[in-house]
Amino acid sequence: MARTTRVATLVASLLALFLLVGPASAQEASPGLAAADWIAGELASDEPSFDEFGVAPARADAIFALAALGARPDAIRQAADDLRATAADYVGEGADIDVGALAKVLLAVQVTGEDPDGFLEGRDLEDELRAAQRDDGSFADDTFRHALAMIALGATDAGVPEDAVDALVSRQNDDGSLPDDFDPEQPSIDNTALAVQALLAAGTTEGLAGAVAFLVDSQNDDGSWPNPFGAPNANTAGLAGQALRAAGETEAADRAAEFVLSLQTEDGGFAFDATQSEANGYATLQAVLALGGPAYHQLTAPSSDDAAAGGSETTPAAGVCPPGEGTTVVVDFSAFGGSVEVGCAPTATTGFEALEEAGFDIATVEGSPFVCRIDGLPGPDTEDCVGFPPGDAFWSYWTAELGGDWAFSSTGPADPIEGHLEGWAFSTGENEPPAFEVPPAPAREAEDTSTTATDSTPSATAADTTTTQPAADDEDGPGAGPFVAGAALVVVLGVAGLVLARRRRETGEP
Repeated sequence: MARTTRVATLVASLLALFLLVGPASAQEASPGLAAADWIAGELASDEPSFDEFGVAPARADAIFALAALGARPDAIRQAADDLRATAADYVGEGADIDVGALAKVLLAVQVTGEDPDGFLEGRDLEDELRAAQRDDGSFADDTFRHALAMIALGATDAGVPEDAVDALVSRQNDDGSLPDDFDPEQPSIDNTALAVQALLAAGTTEGLAGAVAFLVDSQNDDGSWPNPFGAPNANTAGLAGQALRAAGETEAADRAAEFVLSLQTEDGGFAFDATQSEANGYATLQAVLALGGPAYHQLTAPSSDDAAAGGSETTPAAGVCPPGEGTTVVVDFSAFGGSVEVGCAPTATTGFEALEEAGFDIATVEGSPFVCRIDGLPGPDTEDCVGFPPGDAFWSYWTAELGGDWAFSSTGPADPIEGHLEGWAFSTGENEPPAFEVPPAPAREAEDTSTTATDSTPSATAADTTTTQPAADDEDGPGAGPFVAGAALVVVLGVAGLVLARRRRETGEP
């Protein structure tokens, strides 16, 4: 017992020293963060390049883009202030309301976390949009505005009216596509992509498979989509890539991200298409949607607390990281009646950093580098984070490579990250990995993933080292720590080989 305590104390001391010294050098900003800075710079300029079609719609799109990137909450606040000042004229009032504009502003307001009731003085944006629905279930004659209205309502507590789904699906072509609003004889990639998101926002599978299949089947080999008016462009790829990622078509979504990144300019913006060399404002606002963020109705602006703590410049995107752009962090809250939440940590080098960069709040056991609470769970009434948690109530720590399977992490969260994904799942006795399917490896990567874990069940070796967990009030020190039911914590700064001795259970299964 005493030997275990001495080892744990030494580990914690060296980790504290490492955290004080910090990494040797800062990493370069990822493409997503470079784009966020470009957008923020445009917002701060006298004449933002994306204001060509109006201030209000550009500010709404800027909010969507920065929320998808999970960055620059300061710029999001500025965009929200500008939107408040200009939205009334954009939306209209009474019989002159533009349903598409109303839906766009309502969605942007919800992304920022503000109340739609009162955002514009004396008006409730949600009530106005619901009142705009027609007897046939539609919100507008054109598919784009109707789908946008569904998405905006999908972000509300009351959700999407069922007859709105029927109105959308009734417009679907036999090949799964939605028609172009200007030429109904032609399928529209953009309308189909927005329809996919509208159906996801409504929580329905009706018409969804056909629309998703159309987007996948019509994608070009380079990740773009055909454009009947010219070269494939960033706007369409951004919107379609976002829709496919939300629908679980990760491989196609990654190809869209690769195409979009091929259009990124040196200043961080994005060109409209390959025939242009300079950044285009509106192309940038939509291109970034393909870089790993969630669907429109799931967007959430990064916390202002991050900016106050100096983290606004490195807050990552919510959602799966684009290939090669960081570590995807998955936290499974299902044990508490919640859902699986996913974030991207573009610059993190350790598990602790990845959790924090991905937007999760963590607490550790007093005096030890063991995670005992994530986003306030379990609550202080059941976990005081003073002693080590019991073996049937702790956060287990997992890792995975793209194309592989979840496996217990062989190191602790203070050690260098091992895989493309970091996972956390609250164990209540039977250790299971997060309920999140590991994305496939990008087709361009020739690396063999057969050397990574191929079974979500820990190997016999892992089980042997994580089988006994002392009670939380055991004063002699930890058994299997809450980061992997006790996975080994390797000492940093080259002091390898010291592991916690009490990390075994009496049985051979986790």
